Amino acid sequence: NNAWTGTLPTELGLLTALVTLNATNSTLIGTIPTGLGRLTALTFLDVSMNRLTGTLPTEFGNMWVLSSLNISRNALTGTLPTQLSRLKNLTEFMFHGNILTGSGNAALCVDANSVLQHSWQILQGDCLSDENGDVEIECSCCTVCCEFNGSMCITLDLQG
Repeated sequence: NNAWTGTLPTELGLLTALVTLNATNSTLIGTIPTGLGRLTALTFLDVSMNRLTGTLPTEFGNMWVLSSLNISRNALTGTLPTQLSRLKNLTEFMFHGNILTGSGNAALCVDANSVLQHSWQILQGDCLSDENGDVEIECSCCTVCCEFNGSMCITLDLQG
């Protein structure tokens, strides 16, 4: 909430001891630098409610200790990288309100043996179906599903 403008500096990837990065609700534009994947001490990353575009870097799969990732309400495109499945400490991931497509199941829901990978506290994506039954992104383990535009969301009971 600080009205930052411009792009996320690529030099952020040089801050390898950084633990928290919160750049939410600003007017940041451009892509997310792939160098952020070098932030292996990062536990919390929030770049939600900006105007970020492009894809989510596959290098995010290198942020081993990341526990909370919020990329919601931007204009990110593409699919969720399967490299996210490496993030065993990730318990909160909010990616709704983007233009993501495809399936997040391989990255977020099951391993090769179809066993749940994570114990999600929050996994929020655009997985509500529209009037035609279409969904923007398939996510069978999401705890919260939203409409395509990320506005209306419902909490799902995956326990029963």
